[in-house]
Amino acid sequence: MVGVLAKLAGQESSSGMAHWAKLRRHELSQLFHLKRESMPNYSTWSRVLGHGVEPHEVEERVGQFFAQALSLTLYISNALTDGQRPPLKSRVGY
Repeated sequence: MVGVLAKLAGQESSSGMAHWAKLRRHELSQLFHLKRESMPNYSTWSRVLGHGVEPHEVEERVGQFFAQALSLTLYISNALTDGQRPPLKSRVGY
């Protein structure tokens, strides 16, 4: 998941992903409840991405995640508004 976040943040290389994760190791370890704050170095990223991950599988999983998130957001929004849009006045901040 750290790799996906790094990729979404614009990192294109294994060294970029490693650097991005290292700079955010404290926050990432808290977010994912990791026992250690250390992050993989660039050679680990390169090895995993080069041999251990199929790009189409990653794209599919990330797409599924965002589709579910969007579906949930729309469901909650619809439930809160009872399927109706608020009046224009409240949508434009008057």
